[in-house]
Amino acid sequence: MLRWLYRSIGLVCLLSFLPIQSTPLFAGQCLQDIRIIKSGGNNMRLRDYLCQTQSNQSVRVRFHRVTDFVAHGILAGNLPTGFKTLFGKPKLIKNDVYAEYDKLMKKFGEYTQGFGCETYTVIAAGKGQGMKGDNKCTGTSAIRRSIGGWYKSLEYSVFPAADDLRSLEYNARVPKAYKSKTVTEYGQRTKKIWRYTKRRDFKNFKKKLVAYNKLITALKKSREGSMGNKYFSMLDYITRKGVPRKFMVIYGNAEPEAGCTGYPARWVLYYTERAMLVDIAVIENTSTDVINIKRLLGAKGKKTKLRSLSKSTALRKKQALSLGAGELTLHPGEKALLFQRMAFIVDDDQQAGFKLPGYVYGPEVLLKGLEVNGERLDLEGQSSNFVSLTTGDEGGSCPYLHVWSSELNDYINTGKMLDKAKGAGLEQSDQRRFDGFKSRFRIHEREPELAHIDQASLMIELKSGKTQILKPDVEDLATLDQKRLKLGYGEYVDLRFVLPAGIKKEQVAHSTITLTGYYERYGELLNMSKLTRPLDLLVKVAE
Repeated sequence: MLRWLYRSIGLVCLLSFLPIQSTPLFAGQCLQDIRIIKSGGNNMRLRDYLCQTQSNQSVRVRFHRVTDFVAHGILAGNLPTGFKTLFGKPKLIKNDVYAEYDKLMKKFGEYTQGFGCETYTVIAAGKGQGMKGDNKCTGTSAIRRSIGGWYKSLEYSVFPAADDLRSLEYNARVPKAYKSKTVTEYGQRTKKIWRYTKRRDFKNFKKKLVAYNKLITALKKSREGSMGNKYFSMLDYITRKGVPRKFMVIYGNAEPEAGCTGYPARWVLYYTERAMLVDIAVIENTSTDVINIKRLLGAKGKKTKLRSLSKSTALRKKQALSLGAGELTLHPGEKALLFQRMAFIVDDDQQAGFKLPGYVYGPEVLLKGLEVNGERLDLEGQSSNFVSLTTGDEGGSCPYLHVWSSELNDYINTGKMLDKAKGAGLEQSDQRRFDGFKSRFRIHEREPELAHIDQASLMIELKSGKTQILKPDVEDLATLDQKRLKLGYGEYVDLRFVLPAGIKKEQVAHSTITLTGYYERYGELLNMSKLTRPLDLLVKVAE
């Protein structure tokens, strides 16, 4: 069964503005201003602050809460055309918050280029209403970076707790650390076993994957040297100074039938994903003259380890002092971007019946005012607009194809391959075409399944019109011989193709990679012959 894999990446569909202001603006003031966004018959009230100096210069300040995806899109300048009025290509005010965001992205972020299936949502500060955009899958989206956590696919969020699963399946016993809970999901009462995550859950994640793969597939050999999970490496990093009690939950469901998860009458352990939201302030020169912002005024937080999002409001009570960002010059219409804080939240659709609060990580500042041409302008309230865009790739469980970008010096996740090849009987060949010559690829099995790859080949199309087929440097994938390379949960293989002598990369117009193979879901591979009793007798869970 095909599923939608969603990514919320925090944008807004912006088509037209209508300002509403009931109170006249006087010199030396910053007043809350409301702008109406009109699109598709929906009106959205977007809040910001309009400031005016005694010398008749004006500055607009808007606070936004966006995902790490849109923060990267703003910095990279690759947002859709309709969003330029809102964010533009602002000057970056570098501070400690941005430095930590940049560090997380460089160490753990992943570049993604998916299909352009987009639904827009806007929630203004306080009360708001949803606004939907186009939901057609046409073309591909821009390349943007995220540390993850926005995936809304249960297959993607299976936790590889081999010892816990062995206890449930082999011994019909709930591990001691788990509690039980009955929740209502999709209108039905569901029994779950669950526990809060500990520091050990994020450490040595590779070993957990190896143990889990051996338990499920019974394969004696794993590709332990070619295994990766940047997301859990990131969690290991941000929790190094301690894990809040309600940070994340590992929970288990007894699946009565295979369904979309592919787990027939077995226990499955999932985890509630944390995703990053970034609080930013956009400062815009709305006057006709160049303005000089002598100082940014606000409050700084001293704590950097994970802490409650609710306690982070303490900065509102602190005195506004210089944020030490230096002077800032803005020409008419020019914008500047200030990173204020990073928060890790569990999206509502990922809560799984648990109430998991938000947590702030790293340095934190709160903009409370500006000093423009020697005049102090104070902001009050700092109401943030939450803006989001959900995009998705259509497909079932299957390996992902990553292509190397020499410009970014990193791999780009281009989405799933072989998504219709569920089982040996449905083995297929799947293709993906790229402009120019692409020499390096990665096939990454990111979900709990076993991929069987028989062959990988690259067809290059020269600008002269001629074509040629290239073989990879991995011998097991060079020919179509049914000697399939197997990839378990978290495992990957890197491929490299070399141009023949006499052909230069500048001569290549397009590269098309072809993969032949199939995949099997772990629910169909469980190496547990002792499971002969009915599901409701597998384990007794005390309420």
